Amino acid sequence: MEIKINLGNKLNSFLMDKKSKKIKKDNLYNRMLLLHKEKNFRNVLIIFLLLKILIIGIATASLLIPPEFTNQKLHLDDKFLNLFAQYDSHAYLDIAENGYNKEFGGGIGNYSYFPLFPLLVKLFAFIFGFGWAGFIVSNLLSILAVYLLYIILKDDFNSIIAKKSLIYFLLFPVAYFFTMMYTESLFFVLILLMFYYARRDRWLLVGIFGMLASMTRMFGIIMALPMLYIYLNNRKFKIVDHNVLWLGLIPLGLLIFFGYLFFTTGDFFISFKTFAQPVYSFRPLIPGLSFIYGFIEILKTTNPEIIFYILFNLVLGLFFTFASFYSYKIKKEYFYFMLPYLFLTIGHTTLNANVRYYMLMFPAYVLLAKIKNKNANKLIFIIFMFFLLLMILFTIRHVNTEVDFIDLTKYVIEKII
Repeated sequence: MEIKINLGNKLNSFLMDKKSKKIKKDNLYNRMLLLHKEKNFRNVLIIFLLLKILIIGIATASLLIPPEFTNQKLHLDDKFLNLFAQYDSHAYLDIAENGYNKEFGGGIGNYSYFPLFPLLVKLFAFIFGFGWAGFIVSNLLSILAVYLLYIILKDDFNSIIAKKSLIYFLLFPVAYFFTMMYTESLFFVLILLMFYYARRDRWLLVGIFGMLASMTRMFGIIMALPMLYIYLNNRKFKIVDHNVLWLGLIPLGLLIFFGYLFFTTGDFFISFKTFAQPVYSFRPLIPGLSFIYGFIEILKTTNPEIIFYILFNLVLGLFFTFASFYSYKIKKEYFYFMLPYLFLTIGHTTLNANVRYYMLMFPAYVLLAKIKNKNANKLIFIIFMFFLLLMILFTIRHVNTEVDFIDLTKYVIEKII
């Protein structure tokens, strides 16, 4: 009997140690630390850091552009930080510093912007001040996004696919948004955390991160669909238990935001009403409507910069539309993420804003990474080198709000001659 008990205890101890090692190995923090041992990830990290330095360097150098060729707004006294606080960044900083108010934007109000990013900025502002807090939060989260995306794609495919997908992602023409004081980094991190923990059946965490995602952007609510698919697929579509209820937390973030606005303004839908103002170029939710407006804009303008940008967005729109449907063959949960995300993007945002939203549709990069044809890969390389050039030009334009590149080029040529 004593021998049996000892053997039983040893067996239990062995099984517990094995389980403990498995949990430790699958711990997200530990996995992130171990990534530095992988050459493929180190290469990705080097490219990420070089591009980050390039974007910050290009942005800083653009201060040398004569002001008559730009339309930069002064939102922060610090000239360096002000570069990264243009466009929507100003609204997020205003919410962080002054809360939601109707005075922002000359009386339009800042109610259309979601609260989680400015809340994080406000928390860190006690240490760094609002400008630096916005810059630091966005850039630190962009680093975390790189780690998470690599881990997820490595789990789903392999380290080669993960590396190639990350490189395409980092070279996307508007990837500079991960350096600006925008919600891109935060929202993407939350999406990736949902995918990571859904694969591990950690539904409370999935629900919490989903709630935070819908407090960051309205797009967060569409994550309920891919998460529900993963939940059912994990159970072979046969068993439903109490864990499915945690998915109900995902839209709760949106309801909390609208509830807060109702409590402070008396209008539950004031966010939509603010977004419907002409300055935001709001469109009804009709998939493909932004493409139609894009063609109309081409007919109305003779400006080559505008025509190029619209055509560029249209081509990307066609690619991401194809990638959305094709993602069903890659992984079905990616399809249930991509398709509703695409419909929201091309349904209510302006064509100029579409490319920024396309960027987070990461399964599209997997599609490219899985291509094995040498000639096709050469073409992809050329395209992404062109994208790198566009990223530089788009960065210069963004940090200055607008840049008249044609007149600026003429000015530079005259100075040289």
